[in-house]
Amino acid sequence: MADKEYYAVQNLDENGEYRANKYNRRLGLEFSAVTPSLVTKVDALRTPLSDILTILENDGAVVLQNALPHSQIQSFRHAHQQVISRPDIQSMMKSQLHQSNLDEPAQSFYKSEQTTHDGLRLRTTARGRFDLKHLDRRDGPALAELSRTVDPLVLPPIIKNMLHHCMGSPWRVTTVGSIPTLPEAVGGDWHRDIGEGLFGEEQDVKLLPDYYFNALIPLGDVENESCGTEIVVGSHREGIGKLVDRRMVASGKAGDIIFFNGKCVHRGRPNVSGVSRDLVYIVYAAKWFEQGRNAVKEVQEWGSLGQPKGVRVIGELSSKL
Repeated sequence: MADKEYYAVQNLDENGEYRANKYNRRLGLEFSAVTPSLVTKVDALRTPLSDILTILENDGAVVLQNALPHSQIQSFRHAHQQVISRPDIQSMMKSQLHQSNLDEPAQSFYKSEQTTHDGLRLRTTARGRFDLKHLDRRDGPALAELSRTVDPLVLPPIIKNMLHHCMGSPWRVTTVGSIPTLPEAVGGDWHRDIGEGLFGEEQDVKLLPDYYFNALIPLGDVENESCGTEIVVGSHREGIGKLVDRRMVASGKAGDIIFFNGKCVHRGRPNVSGVSRDLVYIVYAAKWFEQGRNAVKEVQEWGSLGQPKGVRVIGELSSKL
């Protein structure tokens, strides 16, 4: 099956249509020229953990300012730029930019995929928006400088501590990648990163303990709020029938971490900044959430030790997976 056909099937909802369509009907396709309100920002070095967790529980998202040393971002940014500047990757980006299906109504989140000779996967999510993975020492190719410099970004102490309190089951790092976004890139599609969920979107959002979180790490030194990630705050607790349009923008600059629940409905805004805007992304998910991973290669320090504390109240029961 061709990549386009494969992703079209993988992105169907329970009604047999592209799952972004139900969010489009509820939230609309247009991007406001006026930047929406901003997701709550906190100083990662000074804000009590309990306050951060309260924001995360209520909104599903929080921006952690000053969470990472700037030197770590600079080191990775240099290594990442060397990789995406390679002739083979530039050629792939150029070919994907000129695909005819990017002008058609979307049928899947990923519009195309190519793999480099050394195993990097480059996928297109919209014109000018790419997904490059894997960058880490577990799943990535043998690119020593890239994996060495991304390593400190994968599981910073504040993220590990937060996951211990908000995850509902033992967890691990599942994906480390980047999102290169070219100047004039269009916006992305509305989606939840859990897809249709384990038992369907409605059941996962309402009943299951939280099992999937994302960290987005901006690489740029200058913040541009109009180019951030739109997140429907509170949507991690709302099925499509009760989804309320409370969209806000999460943005940051080098040293910040945008952290949010994978149950949240969200999308990338168009890049109107005139320069490329790149992010590192890390996915943290329950150990049972596989997505085709080889458990033999697990990195032991990139996961929980024992049972996390995150719980959900289901009826009169306090339950964990």
